[in-house]
Amino acid sequence: MRLCVILFCCSLCLPLSAQVVLEGENGYISYQVGQLPIVLSAPHGGDLKPTDIPDRSCPNAVTVKDLNTLQLTEAISESLFDLTACYPHMVLCHLSRTKLDCNRNLADGACSDPLAERAWNEYHEFLDSALNTIHTTYHEAPLLLDVHGHGHPIARIELGYLLEASDLRLSDSVLNTTPLVQESSIQHLANHNLSGSTHSDLLRGGQALGSLLTSANYPSVPSLQNPEPGLGNAYFTGGYITARYGSANGQRESNAIQLELNRPGIRDTQSHWEEFADSMASVLLDYVRIHQGLDLTACTSTSIPIDSDSPFALYPNPLPSEQKVVKLKGLDGIQIQSMEIMDVWGRKYDGQYLEDNEIHLGNRLTTGTYILILHTNHSQFTLTLVVS
Repeated sequence: MRLCVILFCCSLCLPLSAQVVLEGENGYISYQVGQLPIVLSAPHGGDLKPTDIPDRSCPNAVTVKDLNTLQLTEAISESLFDLTACYPHMVLCHLSRTKLDCNRNLADGACSDPLAERAWNEYHEFLDSALNTIHTTYHEAPLLLDVHGHGHPIARIELGYLLEASDLRLSDSVLNTTPLVQESSIQHLANHNLSGSTHSDLLRGGQALGSLLTSANYPSVPSLQNPEPGLGNAYFTGGYITARYGSANGQRESNAIQLELNRPGIRDTQSHWEEFADSMASVLLDYVRIHQGLDLTACTSTSIPIDSDSPFALYPNPLPSEQKVVKLKGLDGIQIQSMEIMDVWGRKYDGQYLEDNEIHLGNRLTTGTYILILHTNHSQFTLTLVVS
């Protein structure tokens, strides 16, 4: 995979809060490297329809676009930056859903096409990198929001925790039993929050995400105001991304929620999605403060050197975490005098430039995003490496 670093700033030494975006092969997938313990995912809002990827036609292939979800997700990111001076991690699929569905398993999402499979793998490698970066930075469970749009008759936000509508009709005492907590994509938060909240509190108590959104004038289910969807009403419970990256069955120390947004009043116009983004950002900051004790308005930044015009390339990239040597392409007689490795927070790691254009990464790099700074006779170059 070729990674392209897109920098929305001009100076060589950028503050950490500069918007650093990595692109996968052909620009089909993008990953904004963040500093907040929040990950935004938007798999169904892309428009690209390259002719070398056939339309998905495998069984049960759903191809409907979630209108304006990419723009809305980007707006949430900008609103979080406005409130904290730091960005969330954000992974976007720019391919049309007719070509790729990253919220399905590989077989159903890519329908056996090699180019689509490559993009699917990029999407999930970026998500894995984001979650691990948060773990190592905050030593906290990341919160992942998978952003979608629904067309159901009731104009309200549907929050998916991998629980069925029939589960949400159960009493609080039953929702708090071990079997249902284990099924939940926020099991980790239910077991490790600082607010003293039970599982049912986190679903529909006064400080649940849905309740905070409803109080901000965006009706949501489940919430204190709407504890369950109601008999006969459509409701999305959460899909592949929520199941893969949440803490159901104790598989991860992270929490994931599928965010299904109604079109009227949220996704229909730019002014509406920007207004919603401001409210969503404020609610998210309250949510992690209440339940995780994190004051993200105190986010600080470090300066790291970035050079978007490097003549070099690293391969493989992403690099499997068990592999400790990465190759450097494009030297063409340039002599490397020294090198540094750091993570996106500026913390340095051991590494050594070897002969035969190889770099040994030491033994402490886990899944995440790293900056390699190469010093030559006359210049300094920076490369971004994703360890998967």
